[in-house]
Amino acid sequence: MNADAAPIMDVTGWLFVGAVLLIALALVGLVVRAWDLKRERGDRALALEARIREALVCDAAIRTGSITARTHAPLRPRSPVTIELRGEVSTAALRKAAVAVAIREGFQSGLSFRLEDQIDVAQPLPRAA
Repeated sequence: MNADAAPIMDVTGWLFVGAVLLIALALVGLVVRAWDLKRERGDRALALEARIREALVCDAAIRTGSITARTHAPLRPRSPVTIELRGEVSTAALRKAAVAVAIREGFQSGLSFRLEDQIDVAQPLPRAA
């Protein structure tokens, strides 16, 4: 090899290493940004869950039932947050009221959501004669 070829290889090698490092840095930045968006979406879903739970507790009629609310934020950013209502109430009217509270709080949050109603209406126990 002659002496003139070495500096050209040296410069090309450094350019290649620099390009690889720049691409790796960009990929790390994208991963961190995606993780941050996922965390932020999860935080907003958790705040919605807290709002629904508080609204259910503040309503005196609904408080008599045992209803729990949970939210799930999916991995896809444009997918709606899932609100799950579970538990048992004594009448269909209380069930309808609990669903209305969850829908109201969901709309007020500004998030797109879907509601899964898994509230059971308890059957009245027969009275002893």
